Amino acid sequence: MSKRKDLAATALRTLLVLWTVMIIFGVYVAGNTYIKDQVYNGTEITFDSATLDGYHYFAIEDPATVEVSSDHFFVFRNGQEFLIGLPSQPPADWESGNYFYVKQDVSGDGEWWGVLVDTVDLRVTSDELVTVRLIPNYAGEWLIYGFVAFLVWIVGILLFATMI
Repeated sequence: MSKRKDLAATALRTLLVLWTVMIIFGVYVAGNTYIKDQVYNGTEITFDSATLDGYHYFAIEDPATVEVSSDHFFVFRNGQEFLIGLPSQPPADWESGNYFYVKQDVSGDGEWWGVLVDTVDLRVTSDELVTVRLIPNYAGEWLIYGFVAFLVWIVGILLFATMI
C-alpha cells in the first residue's frame, strides 16, 4: 500500500509541475501576443482618441512633423524635445470649449513620454516614409495576466487536491 501511495504522490507532484509550467507558458504566450507595440508606417499617420486608448506613450522613429490636439493640457518629451499643448482657437468641428494644440517638427529620436489622455488626437506627417509605434502600459497588462493566471493556477491546485 505504501508503494501505491508513493506512486500516487509522485504522479500528483508531476501533474502539479506540469500544471505550473502550462500556466507560465500560457501567460508568456498571451503576454507576447496581446501586449506589444502597434507599428504604423506611412507619410501621414493619424490617431484619434479611440485608437490611442490603452497606450501611454509613442515613438516616432524618423524625422517628421507632429500635430497634437486635445481638450486637456498635455506635455510629451523624448529626452531632447518637448511637445507642449498651448491654448488655441478650436476648429469649427471641435466639440469641447477647451482646445490645446501643437504642431512641431521633431527629430524622430526615441520614445515620447506623457499621458495620452482620453481626448488626444495625434497626426504625424512626413515627405518620407515614417514609422510610429504606439506603446502600451506593459505593467498594467502584465499584472492583469499574472493575476488571472494565478487564479487559474489556484483552481487547478484545488482540483488536483480533490483527486487525492
